[in-house]
Amino acid sequence: MDDKFWEQDGNKIKIVPHDYGKFLHKHGFAKYYPEGSKKPTYVYIQENKVSESSVDLIKDFVLNYLKDKEEMDVYDFCAKSVYLFTESHLNMLESIDMKILQDTRDVSYIPFLNGVVQVTKDGIELISYIDVDGYIWKEQIIKRDFTRLNSHDNNFQDFVHKVSAQDDERIRAMESTLGYLIHTFKDKTDQKPEGIHIILKHNLNSLRHIVVIDLVKYTF
Repeated sequence: MDDKFWEQDGNKIKIVPHDYGKFLHKHGFAKYYPEGSKKPTYVYIQENKVSESSVDLIKDFVLNYLKDKEEMDVYDFCAKSVYLFTESHLNMLESIDMKILQDTRDVSYIPFLNGVVQVTKDGIELISYIDVDGYIWKEQIIKRDFTRLNSHDNNFQDFVHKVSAQDDERIRAMESTLGYLIHTFKDKTDQKPEGIHIILKHNLNSLRHIVVIDLVKYTF
């Protein structure tokens, strides 16, 4: 078995740490250090999609793998191990330097189930995940496919026009503000007001994960 990370002599079972680490890495588990942190975060990587993992999730994966392979002696040994699934032991996982895909000044990326939409001033393009230069947090992926439409007419566009009193200049200003809020690259020297109406919040939340801070609860 290629993924064997143990040695067995009769009823005696021994986990080989080096092989155990290679097994976990092969199946997508690793650790990385977030910027400014001295404590690692466990992650699970599929292609270039990343989700946060944990000791418990790693244990579930290993035990389910052994059960599927019908290695029940090894399953029982691992299930009863007091050290195999501890942070101190799992720190032998390989560390990776994750380059997370981020918006730049000129390009915005919006991940969907069927690919990543690359948005520039010249247009939009759907890029396959395999062609993306960077990792993407799985929780940031919008849970639907991207579909290109022939017409941009929709209820939200109608709403924007009406709240802008059908005035072209105000419509452009509103669209510019919406684009700024959707774009995650922010130039600190060019800040726009970030107050947002509840209706706009719900619509933007369909494209970006946003956090609303209730300033009434804070004193300055």
